[in-house]
Amino acid sequence: MRIAGSRKFTVLEWAILFGLGIAAVAVTEGTGIQQKWEDGVVYTVVLFTVLVMALRPAWGRPHFWRNLALLFVLHVVGTIFVLSTLPLGRYGVPKLIWSIALLVEGLMMMKVLWRNAAISKLDRRNRHNDMKE
Repeated sequence: MRIAGSRKFTVLEWAILFGLGIAAVAVTEGTGIQQKWEDGVVYTVVLFTVLVMALRPAWGRPHFWRNLALLFVLHVVGTIFVLSTLPLGRYGVPKLIWSIALLVEGLMMMKVLWRNAAISKLDRRNRHNDMKE
């Protein structure tokens, strides 16, 4: 799988992704929360792990981390609202719906994060060029 900057995921990165997913499942199973909340926690962990790993070239840009934190808060509020209002069965949210939502939300967030990080880099270049003149 290619990530931003034309790099492939390494075995270690895949291990981190799956490890965090398994840890999220283990913690939520151990606490005995309802299946829908377990689904929400695992979904959130996987989504944000993939976003952070895929956008590694933007890590050094402060705008990236601020925007990621804002998107995380919006995601958590939206997930709590959706899971609280939907009448779900004992098996939680159907996994196909989670998969589609993960893909769509992940792509939208990636676009916002990458574009804003790139804009912040251009702003710094412009300010630097203005100082030279």
